[in-house]
Amino acid sequence: MMKRRLKDLKNGEAIAIKIKKGIHKNKYVILICCKESPEEERDFYFRAKLSKKLPTTTEEINKLPYIKVRAIHYIERYLPRMGRETYEELVERKKHYVYYPDEYNYLYVYYFTLLFEKGDNLDDIIYLDIYNVERPTDEYVNDSKSYYGEIILFNRLEEDLIEYYENYNLKKAHRYTKEGQQRCEQNAKAIIEVLKKYDQIKMKNNHS
Repeated sequence: MMKRRLKDLKNGEAIAIKIKKGIHKNKYVILICCKESPEEERDFYFRAKLSKKLPTTTEEINKLPYIKVRAIHYIERYLPRMGRETYEELVERKKHYVYYPDEYNYLYVYYFTLLFEKGDNLDDIIYLDIYNVERPTDEYVNDSKSYYGEIILFNRLEEDLIEYYENYNLKKAHRYTKEGQQRCEQNAKAIIEVLKKYDQIKMKNNHS
């Protein structure tokens, strides 16, 4: 039998790794391959889920929630800018985009890049032969996955994904407190104001 290779995974195909320690010991991290663009063909992009048992069907995986790996305030939804466009041009270009903020006004990223180092043990990867796993319906999608996507080392995969799960899925992060919400909103507003101020200065210099 030919040995399976990560680079041969298809878009929407699932693999699994058994968690060996911590409060989620003996559960499984389910990784779903993302190859939705040429950008993702070059790197190892995945989304992840947490499962109490090893799934055997696509339907089982589809019922599990995706692990959120980053939260972005709704105010920052149009970022980043492309090239020399102004913030007003950016808003105009993206005004037709659809966003799905939660009750805290956050948008969520689910995809991440998985990086490998020499010596990583890949024998723990379980190839499930499960395909066509559904994408998250409320995902924040940017112009480029590399801008807001997280980068996770394979040897820290379990620890990092569990931390994200605790922070964002279970909402244990400080940003979900009243103070945290206010700070995130203030920071987001400050970023936009800086961009607008920069555009004003640039426009003034161009006309001087």
